[in-house]
Amino acid sequence: MKETQSTGQGGWSVVAAGFVCLTVAAGVGFYVFPVFLGSIQEEFGWSLTRISVAITLWGFAGAIFSPLCGRWIDSYGTRKVMVLGTLCQFAATILLSQISVLWHLYAVMVLSSIGNICNTYVPVAAVIAKWFDERRGTATGVAMLGLGCGGFVMPLLANQLLENYGWRTGYFALSFCVLGLLVPILLWIREPAQRDTADTDTDDSAPADQDTAGDDEADLRLGQAVRTRSFWGVGVGDAITGLVFAIFTVQLVFFLTEAGFQRGTATAAFATFLLCLSLGTALFGGIADRVPLRGLMLFCYALPAVATVCLFPSGIVALPFVFAFVCGAAGGGRSALFPLALAHCFGTAHMGAIYGLSNSLFLIGNSLGPLIGGIIYDQTGSSQGVYVLAIVLFIGSVALISVMRNERTRFAPG
Repeated sequence: MKETQSTGQGGWSVVAAGFVCLTVAAGVGFYVFPVFLGSIQEEFGWSLTRISVAITLWGFAGAIFSPLCGRWIDSYGTRKVMVLGTLCQFAATILLSQISVLWHLYAVMVLSSIGNICNTYVPVAAVIAKWFDERRGTATGVAMLGLGCGGFVMPLLANQLLENYGWRTGYFALSFCVLGLLVPILLWIREPAQRDTADTDTDDSAPADQDTAGDDEADLRLGQAVRTRSFWGVGVGDAITGLVFAIFTVQLVFFLTEAGFQRGTATAAFATFLLCLSLGTALFGGIADRVPLRGLMLFCYALPAVATVCLFPSGIVALPFVFAFVCGAAGGGRSALFPLALAHCFGTAHMGAIYGLSNSLFLIGNSLGPLIGGIIYDQTGSSQGVYVLAIVLFIGSVALISVMRNERTRFAPG
């Protein structure tokens, strides 16, 4: 195995730190609020719609701030940006325990979003891409497992805190879990001191780790990347996939219950979906080191379209679980493969800026998904229209992602 620095296992320390950061920061930032939502609503009497505006603001704030975060990573280094993000998230989590009026919630969720952008997947993916030439897919997949781990562990911890101490004390306690991230960040997060020189394989059919090693001078800057078809094809394709996954993440239990399944069955299918998100990250990340990346991307992004067919009313209890397994694994694969696709197309020298802007597209889709799903359901009185739209969008994402290629060869002198 080759890393981009001669220090042996240094890159795997970065992977370990990334896993911990994603488990805690993403777990607290993404998955805890739904656990506390009911208690917050009960205490203040705010409508679900007014509270949901906070989620939309969270997403749009992240979309606006993500490109700036990416530029900071490239200019100042990953460690400084992640320290800033962790301090912002620490402050936001404490402030959430003190809210008393609705605008407090909105303002703090914006601060929380800025913190999460700076200490989760954008910096983690960017720094891992710089460390690894070989086994980049495996390394990224292992780190991104933290997203699934955080989605499983942190809501359970939050629920225990809620039942024993209340939501305000819960947020206060969780803030110190976030602050503890400073330890792995300061100890392990760093860019490699130097890169090994290696011949660059520009064949689009090469595995993910074999076409991005070597010449930093050949890597594209953000201004060059945005002028390519790969940037917009992969970015928009991923964004519309994120839109659909946001619908399923927020509304799957409701849709399954509406279709006649018992709430326990619907909840179990949703839990399976979240678990498979985690498993899919490691699975597809490891496969990416062994097969052509473009074909694997197309397969991964096409799978959810097939799986969604299982959600149409049939009364067969097993079908929602088939959907959860297949669609969940593919969604986890997306988390591992997307940063690999950016490295494949543009190189890693300016990964922070490129990933930051691409992530804005994803967050916009993520923010709009539940709203679109809710409107379709309210207008039709059924979830079937949502499923049809999901299949169409998944197929569209495959068509867009199919344009990806190694763009560095198009900008090479001569």
